[in-house]
Amino acid sequence: MSKTRLFFALFIAATRLVAGGFSDRTQQLADSALDLLSMTRSDCAMHADYVTSDHQRLSLVNKLFVKPMNAGNIASDYSALFHTTHFENGDLVYKRLMADAQLGFYSPPDLSKQESLDSVILAVHTPDGKPLPKSIVQNFTLSMLMRQYVYPVLAAAQGMRSSQLACMKHSVVLRECDSLLMMSEDDASASPYQMHSAERASDSLSRLYFEEAAACDVQRLCSTSLSTFSELLSHAQQSLIARSILIDSVTSIVIETMYGPVCIGGPGDDTYDRDYLLIVDVGGNDRYIMKQTKEGLLTRALRAIVDLAGNDVYVGSSYTFGSAIFGGSMLIDMAGNDSYRAGSFSLGAGLFGVGILYDASGTDSYSGEVFSEGAGAFGIGLLLDDKGNDLYSVQAYGQGFGYCGGVGIVSDNAGNDVYTTQSPFVDVLRYDAHFVSFTQGAALGQRPIASGGIGMLLDKAGNDTYTCDIFGQGSAYWFGFAALVDEDGEDRYQAYQYAQGAGIHFAHGLLWDKKGDDVYVSHGVSQGCGHDVGAGILVDERGNDSYVTESLSLGGGNANAVSFFIDEEGDDSYIARSPASCFGYSDFRRSYGMIGAFVDGGGNDHYGETTQNNTLRTKSYYGAFLDLQSQPSAVAKAVEEKDTSARYPLSGQMDSLFVQASTAPQKYQYMVNPARDRLVEMGDSALRFCAGHFGDPYPRERLALEYMLPKFCQKDSANVSALLADSLHSKNLTCLNFCLWSVGKCKLKALSAQVEALCSHPDWRVRSNAAEQIGEAEMVESLAACRRLLNDSVDLVRMRAIYTLARLAPDDISKEVKIALKDPSQLVRNAVGMGLRAHNNLAFSVLQQLLRRNTTPSAHHALALAFPAVDTISNASDVADQILSFSADERRWTYSMIQDLHADFWNQLKTYCASKETDSVARTLLGITESTPQVQRAASHKKRKSTSPH
Repeated sequence: MSKTRLFFALFIAATRLVAGGFSDRTQQLADSALDLLSMTRSDCAMHADYVTSDHQRLSLVNKLFVKPMNAGNIASDYSALFHTTHFENGDLVYKRLMADAQLGFYSPPDLSKQESLDSVILAVHTPDGKPLPKSIVQNFTLSMLMRQYVYPVLAAAQGMRSSQLACMKHSVVLRECDSLLMMSEDDASASPYQMHSAERASDSLSRLYFEEAAACDVQRLCSTSLSTFSELLSHAQQSLIARSILIDSVTSIVIETMYGPVCIGGPGDDTYDRDYLLIVDVGGNDRYIMKQTKEGLLTRALRAIVDLAGNDVYVGSSYTFGSAIFGGSMLIDMAGNDSYRAGSFSLGAGLFGVGILYDASGTDSYSGEVFSEGAGAFGIGLLLDDKGNDLYSVQAYGQGFGYCGGVGIVSDNAGNDVYTTQSPFVDVLRYDAHFVSFTQGAALGQRPIASGGIGMLLDKAGNDTYTCDIFGQGSAYWFGFAALVDEDGEDRYQAYQYAQGAGIHFAHGLLWDKKGDDVYVSHGVSQGCGHDVGAGILVDERGNDSYVTESLSLGGGNANAVSFFIDEEGDDSYIARSPASCFGYSDFRRSYGMIGAFVDGGGNDHYGETTQNNTLRTKSYYGAFLDLQSQPSAVAKAVEEKDTSARYPLSGQMDSLFVQASTAPQKYQYMVNPARDRLVEMGDSALRFCAGHFGDPYPRERLALEYMLPKFCQKDSANVSALLADSLHSKNLTCLNFCLWSVGKCKLKALSAQVEALCSHPDWRVRSNAAEQIGEAEMVESLAACRRLLNDSVDLVRMRAIYTLARLAPDDISKEVKIALKDPSQLVRNAVGMGLRAHNNLAFSVLQQLLRRNTTPSAHHALALAFPAVDTISNASDVADQILSFSADERRWTYSMIQDLHADFWNQLKTYCASKETDSVARTLLGITESTPQVQRAASHKKRKSTSPH
C-alpha cells in the first residue's frame, strides 16, 4: 500500500483507547505523519545525556527522550489512578508517586491496629503525664474517634519525628528550602549588575543546596504521610455514614498531648485559631483561622484536619492547610461549599514531605500564592477535589507544579471549573508586560544544576477555563515532565508563551483534551511545541475546536526538538499569524534537524481564509535560523523609546563590561552588543579575561563569547589560536566543547591535529563536536578521523561524521554513504542529504550516482534533501528525469525541497517536471492549479478509500 492510501485509510479508522496511552487513532495519525517523512517513532529519539546528568534527574524523564510519545502512557495512567471517587486507588497511587519522583519505596507503617482503649489512653496524655479525664474515657463515641483518628496521627507523628530531625541537620537545605522557590517583584527593576550578582550568589548557593538535598532521606516521611492520609480518609468516609450519631453525642473538646493539641469539634459553628496536631470536626459552618511560620511548621512532623460537613472557611498565612516541610500535612473536607485562602507553600504543598488537600464535594474556591495548590519539591503536593464547580487561583508555581525531586498534582473529578493565574512576577528575560506562571500542569528544573520534577493537572469533566501567562498548561522546563489532561467538556485555554503542550530545554510537555468543542489561544512556542531537545505534544481527540496563535506552534518547534500537534476529528479552525513556523515545522540546528508534525484527522476545517481539507504535503522540518537579536522585538523597541534617559553607560572595567555583554532582559539589550564590541577593542587583556569564562555554564555568557571570539580572531588569529590550543586540553567539558566550537567558527585549520585527536575522546559529546568542527573549519586532512567515527555507538556522533564527510568530500564517500543510508537513525540518514546540501555547487553527477547506488525509499528521501545544492550548469531536463523516476511520495518530498527557489535553473526544472508529472498532490507542489481540484481530490480520495483495508 502506498503512503497516501495508508494515510487516508487511517483517517477513517475507528478509534479505540489503548490501555495506558494515546488512542489508536492518535497513534496512527502520528505514525502517518512520520511515514510521510520516511520515519518511524524510533526516529523521534533524543539524547538525554547531551547534558551531564545530576542527582535530581528522574528515570521517568530520561526514558521519554527515547520514546517521547510515551508521555501519553504516563498521563493516562495517572488519570486512571486519580479519577476515582474518594481516591479508591490509594496504595497504587502512592507507590507510583514515590517511584516516579524517586523518593524511595512506599512502605507504610501499620497505623490501623485495633489497639485496646487502654493503649490509646496511654498514648494520649498531657505533656506532664496526667491521664485523660474520665468523661473522655467513658464516652463511647469519643473513644471511637480516638481509635480512628487520634491514635494513627500520634503513631505517625512519633514515627516521623526522627526522620524529620535527621533531614533538618542539613543546614543549607533547612535554611533555603523555601526561599529558593520564592520570586521577587523587585526583579523587574533590578540593574544588570544586581542581576549578575544575584545570579552568581544564587548559583553558588544552589549547588550547595542540591548537594545536600540529594543526601536527604525523605522515604519514611513520605510513606508515613501518605499512609496516614489513607487511614484518615477511610475513617472519614465511615464517619459520614454514622454522622447523625456523632452530631448527637459529640461536644467540642481539646486534648493536650506530648505531640501537640488535638481538638474534636462538635456540630456547632466552631472557630479554630491554634496550631493543632489534629482537628476532627463532625459538622457546622466552621472557621479555620491559621497563622504559621516556617519555624513553627518545623516544630512537629505531622498535622491533620478532618472536617465532615458544613460550609467552611479556611483562611491562613503561608505554610498552612496541607503544607509540609520535612514532614506531612493533610486537610480532608468531606462536604460543603468551602472557601480556602492562604499564602505561599499552602493548599497541598509538599517540600521534603507530603502536603495534601482533599475536598470530597461542594462548590469550592481555592486561592494561594507561590508554590500552592498541588506543588511538590523533593516531595509530593496534591490537591484533590471530587465534585463541584470550583475556582482555583494562584500566583505562580502551582495548580499541578513539580520542581526538582518532586511531583505536584491537581485532580478534579467533576464540575465546571476555572483555573486562573495572577502572577505579579515579571518575566524580565523576555518581556515587561508578561509574567512567569509555571501553573496548570508545569514542571521546572534549576538550569543547569538540577533536573526538574513532575507536574500534572488532571480534570475529568466539566466546561473548564484555564488562563496563565508564561509557562503553563502542560509546560515543562529543564528535564521535567508536565501534563494537563482534560477528559470531557467544552474548555477554554488561554496563555501567552511556552504553554499548551510545550517542552523547553530538554523537557517534555503535554496537553491532552479528549472531548468537547474547545478554544486554544496562545502567542507562541505553544500548542505542541518542542524547543531545544525537548518534546511538546498537543492532542485533541474530539470536537469542533478553534486554535489561535502567532508563531512556533501547532506542531512547530525548533532546536532539535520533537513537536506533535494532533487533532483527531471535528470541524476545526486555525489562525496563525506567522504560518511558516507553524503547522508542522522544525529547523536545522547543530548540523541536524528533528521533527515537527501537524495532523488534523478529519472534518471540514478552516485555515485562515482558505480550506485545505483532504490535502497532504510534506513540509521541511529543516528551516532557516532566526536571530532575534538582529530583529529586536516591538517590546524591546518600545522600552528603548520610552526609557532612554535611564540607560546605563558602557563601563570601563572588563568585569562590568562582561556583565553588560551577557545581560538577558530585553530592556537592557541596547547595551549588549556595544559592550561586546568594547571588550573586543581592548584586545589581548580582554581575550584573557574572557578565557576565564570558557567553562561557565551560563547560557547568556556563552552567547556573548560566541559573538566575541570570532571578532577577537579577526584582530589577532595567532593569539586566539594559541589560547584555544592550550584550552583544548581542558578537563572541563563545557570549556572544551566551547573551544572546539570556536576552532570551527574561526576556521583555525592549524589546530586540526588537536581536533582530530579529540575524535577519540571518551565522552561522546566531545567526539560529536570534534567531527562537526572538522567540517566547519574545512579540515580536509582530518576526514580519516570522521570515517572512523561512522562506527561509533552513538548516533549523533555518526550523524556529525557523515555530515562533515558529505559536506567536504561528496565525490569520495560512496561507500560511507551506503552505510549511513542504512543506519537505523533518521539523524544519520538525513545527515547525508544535508551534508551534500551544504556543499558549494554540488555536481549533479555525484548526486545521481549516489541515487543509482541507493534505491530504497528512505535513501531517496534523504538524498532528495541535496537537490537544492545541485550546480546550475547541469541540464535541467536531466535533473528532472531523475526526480520523475522516483515514486510519487518521493517526488512530493523532493518538490517540497525546491518549491520556494526562484533561480532560472529551478524554474526550468519545475516547468519540465510539470509537463510530465501525473500525481495531483505533486502537481500542486509544483504550483499547478487544476481546473476542478475539489472533484479530482474527492475522486482520488474515493479511490484510495475503496482499496484500503478497514
